[in-house]
Amino acid sequence: VSRTLNGDYGRGTISLATATRILNYCFSKGYLSKEEKDSILLKMKVRVSDKKIFSLSCFEGLWNYNAIFSSVSNSLQDRGQYSGFYTIRSANDLCRFPRDKASVILVFGRITPNTYEALRGFEIPVVMGDNYIPGSNWSTVNSDNIGATSRAVEILAELGHKRIAFICRHEDYPQRTYNLHQRQNGYMIGMNNAGLSYDGLVVTKDCSRNDYTPSTHEEVLTDLRELAERVIALKPMPTAVVAGNDLIAHVLRVVLRKQGLKVPQDMSIIGYDGQHRIPGAMGFEPISTMVVNWDEMGRAMVDLATEFVLNPKTHIRHVLIPAEYEDMG
Repeated sequence: VSRTLNGDYGRGTISLATATRILNYCFSKGYLSKEEKDSILLKMKVRVSDKKIFSLSCFEGLWNYNAIFSSVSNSLQDRGQYSGFYTIRSANDLCRFPRDKASVILVFGRITPNTYEALRGFEIPVVMGDNYIPGSNWSTVNSDNIGATSRAVEILAELGHKRIAFICRHEDYPQRTYNLHQRQNGYMIGMNNAGLSYDGLVVTKDCSRNDYTPSTHEEVLTDLRELAERVIALKPMPTAVVAGNDLIAHVLRVVLRKQGLKVPQDMSIIGYDGQHRIPGAMGFEPISTMVVNWDEMGRAMVDLATEFVLNPKTHIRHVLIPAEYEDMG
């Protein structure tokens, strides 16, 4: 018992089965918390199998994914583990992925169809954060996109707004659209709940590409400025807008200012993500927004990964993290 609790297990000292029985007994008697028990078991399994939890991303430099990875790293370190980080720049990169060293793969956000198909062929448990792919059979952790966006509409309706628009730029294929389409659905649910019509007030652009290459930053900004101008041109102009994310909200505000219109006097705006709370995020002034708890998302991904390491027969789960409204004026 002493050896198990002090971490002296595996490789000829104490068998995995015996250590597991000891830890489960100690947990049942209240000597250990579930987190303490799982942390010891995780260390033991990693030591015995020589495998680790890998984090994988197809897109570099996205501040929200950096925030999730930071939380994942801290969570694993608290359990005495260290994540291997792997970036996919092309489909060929997965040929070099050390699949024999991976017990679970944590995927951050968007991935290409080729990457998705390759990961499915690995037959390694996957936990996806900030995305969901129908039919993937992967556990996921996401913001409560529908509930939070519906709440944004409710907040604006309570302020007396009746003409509330939704604005979003969609990269419209299954590996990329989940969050933004869920937010659009949440907007429509919120409008219905408030007894308001959204006919003609959904302003979106489909930016899918057959080669699945990501748009450049300037291409994104050009599209968003066009969308903002379309919102302003609606007759009569909406008095409030729910934006698909904070960048969209920021561009809308900039275009409004250039046309001599003020926020919130002429138009109220609520974004989504809470970029102002992330160190090193895009440099634009804070926006009233639905703030995603990226730290909690990372911790939840590690919790799900730990379950798979400790019990490979664990059923997939889908976790929703609530988003909190923050009024920035």
